Amino acid sequence: MLYRGTVLEDAQTWTQHNTASVDEIAFVGRRQKLKQHRKAEEAHIGAASAELPACSGHPGVVFVMALAATIAAMVTAQDAQNDRGRARTQQALAYNAQANAEAASR
Repeated sequence: MLYRGTVLEDAQTWTQHNTASVDEIAFVGRRQKLKQHRKAEEAHIGAASAELPACSGHPGVVFVMALAATIAAMVTAQDAQNDRGRARTQQALAYNAQANAEAASR
């Protein structure tokens, strides 16, 4: 699960004032990267949609554009799934590191 909204902002602020591990920085940064990727995809789809009225008389062109948008959505969904898996792995590593640190301090 990636951070969003104020939780993301708080995490980013925390990393500026505290020493974060590489894993923590990567985890917080992953949401920002995903956000940028989605904006780029939306801009690309928006640009393609802007051209739609000019070619609406050509069903083949409309089909190809719809197919391209579907493929882009599938790639974005797969990227999100991959990011989710990496985030879960990072979370598990962080929990293990915390448990090891707590055990070592006893």
